[in-house]
Amino acid sequence: ATQKRVQGEEHAHTLISCSSLGYCILLQGRWAEAEVLLADTTQRMAEALGSGHARSVTTAARLGIALTELGRHDEGIALLRDSHAKFISAAGISHRHTLVAASQLGVGLVRSGSVPEGTALLEATHSEQLRVLGPDHMDTRRTASQM
Repeated sequence: ATQKRVQGEEHAHTLISCSSLGYCILLQGRWAEAEVLLADTTQRMAEALGSGHARSVTTAARLGIALTELGRHDEGIALLRDSHAKFISAAGISHRHTLVAASQLGVGLVRSGSVPEGTALLEATHSEQLRVLGPDHMDTRRTASQM
């Protein structure tokens, strides 16, 4: 609240904090609350930073997760696919952020009923994480636990 008051609602640090808060709420399984906060933050980030900014893309992916968990699969998967594509375009297929986005998309696909596509993506992502990040990296371990 202090950061929002001092720096303003559209300041990058305020928006990043809102995205982080939305993610914390998401991790608690409070999907509807997360969706409201992340939808607002995604829109404001796109306006303030641009829709291709890494923080904007990450926030949109978080919104995609929330929507998928709420059963709004088409909307959620569209955001997850878009986020994955933007990270590929900006950083390449083997960048850590791209791999996280691929894992998120894979999980979303499985939860949305596209099990073969999601499983194949998770397996390919895990193989690339093993190669690039190593077996002990937290992202590699997280993807392995989701397979």
